[in-house]
Amino acid sequence: MRIWKKAAIGMVTPFLISFLPESGLTMISAQVGTAPAVPLTTQEQLPQVSGESFNVEDFLNENADILGSEMGGDFFNRVQDADDPLPPEPSEMNPDEVILPQATPETDIPEPAVSQPIPEVTNDVRDDFSITSDDSDGKLPVTKGLPNNPSTGNYSRYGEWGPSLRRDIPVEAYGEDGYGNPFSGAGCDFSGTRSSMPLVGITGPFENVRLYSQLRPYSPIGNRCLPLSGDWFVNGWVSAGGKSESDWPYNPQLGSGYNAINDSPSDFGMDQLYLSFGKEVNRSGCWSVGVRADLLYGTDYILASSLGLESKTEGFNGGHASRIANAQPRWNRNSYGGYKRYGLAMPQAYGEIYAPWLSGFDIKIGHFYAPMGHETVQSTRNFFYTHSYSFNYGMPHTLTGLMGDLKLLPGLSVQAGISQGWDTWEDNKGSIDVVGGVVLQMDPCRSVSFFLNSGDAITDNLFSEITGEFLGYETGKQTVYSLVYQRKFCGNWTWALEHDFGSAKDAAASIDASGKVTLESGNWYSLVNYLYREITPNMTLGFRFEWFKDKNYTRTLGGFAVNELLGHKWEGDNYYDFTLGLNWRVCRNITIRPEVRYDYSDVKMVDINTSEELTKGVFDHFCDSKMWTVGGDVMIEF
Repeated sequence: MRIWKKAAIGMVTPFLISFLPESGLTMISAQVGTAPAVPLTTQEQLPQVSGESFNVEDFLNENADILGSEMGGDFFNRVQDADDPLPPEPSEMNPDEVILPQATPETDIPEPAVSQPIPEVTNDVRDDFSITSDDSDGKLPVTKGLPNNPSTGNYSRYGEWGPSLRRDIPVEAYGEDGYGNPFSGAGCDFSGTRSSMPLVGITGPFENVRLYSQLRPYSPIGNRCLPLSGDWFVNGWVSAGGKSESDWPYNPQLGSGYNAINDSPSDFGMDQLYLSFGKEVNRSGCWSVGVRADLLYGTDYILASSLGLESKTEGFNGGHASRIANAQPRWNRNSYGGYKRYGLAMPQAYGEIYAPWLSGFDIKIGHFYAPMGHETVQSTRNFFYTHSYSFNYGMPHTLTGLMGDLKLLPGLSVQAGISQGWDTWEDNKGSIDVVGGVVLQMDPCRSVSFFLNSGDAITDNLFSEITGEFLGYETGKQTVYSLVYQRKFCGNWTWALEHDFGSAKDAAASIDASGKVTLESGNWYSLVNYLYREITPNMTLGFRFEWFKDKNYTRTLGGFAVNELLGHKWEGDNYYDFTLGLNWRVCRNITIRPEVRYDYSDVKMVDINTSEELTKGVFDHFCDSKMWTVGGDVMIEF
C-alpha cells in the first residue's frame, strides 16, 4: 500500500482531532519528519494514549492497517497526490512493511480556530412573555399613534418597545407591532438606556421579541423594487366581565359617557366579541395596498358607534343629533326606542396604501379609529378593564375620512387628514374637521405624540315656537388636542403621561329667571398618569391616576350650568379616578384583568339662593360624591 505521508496526515489529522478527545487526549502536536518503517500492529496492540503529546506519524504507521479497514480499503490510495512521484514499493525483506517517503519538516499543524458562538434567533414564540394584546402577545402599552403603530393601536405585538428605526440592509430583522408594522429589535437595558447586541446591525436586547428575516426582492432590470403584497388575516377576541354594585348616571367606566348606555352595574356580560379581517399592508420598501374591516358585538358597541351608521343623524327630540347620546338608533333599538344593552358596531372599514417615500408614507381612506390618547376601544389594546374620563368624554373614538402618515425620518412621523367629525359616518353639520399630529420616537425608551382635531360641532337645534318644527341648527368651533409622553425605565417599569385639552364654542348654556339663554364656551382638560410594573413575564401590575375637569359641564352633564327658572345650579367641576389593575396571562391566548377603582367628584347641585345641597354628588344616582368599583374581565384571543 502506497501513500504520501503529507497527504495522509492532512486528511487524517482532522479525524484525529475529533476522535482522539474521546480516547482521553487533550493535546495533539504533529511532528512531520523522517521515520523508520515499523511493523503493523494489531488492534490489541494499540498504545494506550495518555494526556501528553505524541507523534502523529508514528501513530499512522503503527495503525495504517486498522485505519484502512475502518475507513475503506482504498482510503490511502484515494488521498494520494497524483502530481507527486509514487512512493517506493514495499521492502522485499518484509512485504507487509509500509515505507513512507521522506519529506521536509513541516510546521506544526495549527488547531482549527473556534468561531464565536452566533446568537440563536428563531421564530418560535415564547410562552412566558408579557401580557397579551390585540393581534398580539404583548401587553405593556406603547403610545397610540407612534410610528410602530401609526393609527390606532397602543400596544406592540409582543409587548416590546422597539422604535420605528428601520435599517436599510438586505436582510431586515424586525419585530411586529399590534398593527402589523415592523420595527427594529432595539430596546432598553435595566437602567433604561440604550443597549446593544451584535446581530445583523440591530441594537438592543431580544428578549420577548419575535424576529423574522425579510428579503427585499429586486428586479434584475433597472434594479427596481418589485411590488409586494401583505398577508390576508382573520383574528379577534372575546372579552367578558362585570363589576360590583356601583353606579353613575352616565356610567364612566364602560360607556361613552352618555346616558344612552344602560349596562347594569353589577351584571356579568360580554363586553366585546371582536372580529378583524382584511389584507395587511407590506411596508418592505415597495408600493402596497391593504384593506381592513372590524366588527364589534357586545355591551361596548356604543363606544364604537357613529352618527349615520349605527344611529340616525336625527335626534330623539327632532333636528340633527349632536352625538350618539341623543341620536335615534337604527339596528340597535330596544322596544322603547332607545339603545339596547347588546349591539353591533363597525368601528373600522378602510382601504390603505403604502408608498416608499422618504421613510414611508401611508394613507387611509374610510372609517378608522382616532389616533388620540393612550386608550382605545379595543379591549386587548388596553391594560385596564375600565376607561378613563378623558377617553370617555374628552376625545373622538372614530373618524371617517382620509388620513395620511408620512415618516420624514426614522422615528419622526407627521400625520394629517380630514374627517366628517367626531364619531360620525355621515356628516349632518355641513362642514369637515381637520386632524393632524406629530410623533417623535427619541429612542427605544422614550416617545412623545401630539394630535389635534378641530371643526364645527352642533351646539343648538332651532325649532319654530309656533309649530314646534325643526328649522335648523347652530354650530360652534370645537377643538381638542392630546399630548402623550411615554418612558420605559429601570427594566420593568413603564410610565405614561397624558394631557388633554378641549374647547367648544357656545356649547355651555345658562338660563335666567326670564327664560333668556346665554351661551358660553365649554372647556375641559385632564392629566392622566399610567404606571406599569412587570412582576413576572406573565403578570404586570398597573396604576392609573386621573384628574379630569369639565368646566361648564358640557362633556359630562350636558345640561344648563345655571337654571334660574328652576332655582338651582351646579358647583364643582373636578373628577378623580384611582385605579389599580393586574394583567395575568394565564396562557398564550387567555388574559385575566382584575381591578379595583375609586372615583371622587366635587360636582353637586345647590340651591341658587341658599346654596343648600340638592344632591350630594353625581354617583349612586346623585346620592354620593365617591364610588368604589371592583371588576374585571377575561379575554380570549383567537
